[in-house]
Amino acid sequence: MKTTTTITFRIDTDTINKLRTDSARHDRSLNTYVNQILNRYVQWDMFESQAGIIPLAKPVVTELLTNMSKDEITNLAKNVAKSAVQDIMVVMKGKVDLESFLSWFETLMKKAFIEINHTAESNGDIHRYTLKHNLGENWALLVRNVLQIIFNDMLGKRIEIINLSNTTLVFQFENIRTSVTK
Repeated sequence: MKTTTTITFRIDTDTINKLRTDSARHDRSLNTYVNQILNRYVQWDMFESQAGIIPLAKPVVTELLTNMSKDEITNLAKNVAKSAVQDIMVVMKGKVDLESFLSWFETLMKKAFIEINHTAESNGDIHRYTLKHNLGENWALLVRNVLQIIFNDMLGKRIEIINLSNTTLVFQFENIRTSVTK
């Protein structure tokens, strides 16, 4: 269980009023909402510039990828995205392993306002992720290729692509836990 610390801040009145309004809109207490904002900052925002991440509007990403061929998308994944993801992971998480990657990936999707749903089946050994993205088939193809490279080359796991379309990407992998016997 996480421990908490009580602390007092002086916050600009306009800022606190905006936070109160937004927390009410999200049906969260101000305390919970501010904790979520601070948590997102320490997990993601404070590393963005250091990791070389820049914000791009969804229509820009969609347009850039739409004009690329399937081969160009595959080459982008192999030649640029793999090393970029690896570098970003090291900066943001300090390591590249399954747990760190999945935590980072879920945060990335949420940060990009892409709906992500994770389910675990068979006692937690089969993990399925569903992404609702509305960014076009080439975006899904790019992410699929990057995921396959990351899982196969860096994590030593095979993923299965269940669905890839203009609006969704569904993939799953098996996470076999080894048991230690005495």
